[in-house]
Order: sequence, then structure tokens, then C-alpha cells
Amino acid sequence: MKTSQDKRGLILIFLVLSIFFFMVAAVFGKSLSTFGLKIILCGFCLTLLGLLVSAYRYECEKFSNTDDITRLRTLGVSINPHSLAGKVIYMLSITLIIAILLIILLLL
Repeated sequence: MKTSQDKRGLILIFLVLSIFFFMVAAVFGKSLSTFGLKIILCGFCLTLLGLLVSAYRYECEKFSNTDDITRLRTLGVSINPHSLAGKVIYMLSITLIIAILLIILLLL
């Protein structure tokens, strides 16, 4: 079983990838073809999806022994994925990212 440090490493990898895709789109967005821009945007959406799933797994481990709905952190608030509110928020976030990915694939 992976430790929380390993899951934090996955979060950092997906964060760096999403920043990379965002910077490539920002710098080369005008000079890329429509297909190239679609590839960059799909990669950005997939890294955001991976970031969200990794964060969900990380928070599941952090909230495994408590019934709290939220927990204060240094730079924000953690939401318990085991609570009803946490499940709704995570499912809406995942659905939104998948919808954006489908829109990029079908309309651009």
C-alpha cells in the first residue's frame, strides 16, 4: 500500500504537468494549429483530472480515522471525501472536467 508521501508525489507530478501544458498553451497558443492546440488542451484537462483523482485518494487517507467534514490547512480547507458534501463536490468537479474535455474533443 502506498503511503501518503507517495500520493503527495503523484499530486506534485500532475501539478507540474498541468503548469507545463498551461505555459505551452499560453506561449505558443497563437502559433499552434487547431489540432496542436486541441492536443495541448486535452493534455491540460487530463492532468487536471489526474490531479483531482490523486488529491481525492490523498484526502481519503487523511480522513480515514475522523468524522469531520472539513479540516483547516495552511493554504485552504480539506474536504472529507467520505461525507455526502465531499462526495458531491468531488463528483461535480470530475464531471465538469470530463465535460470540458468532451467539448474540446468534439467542438474544436
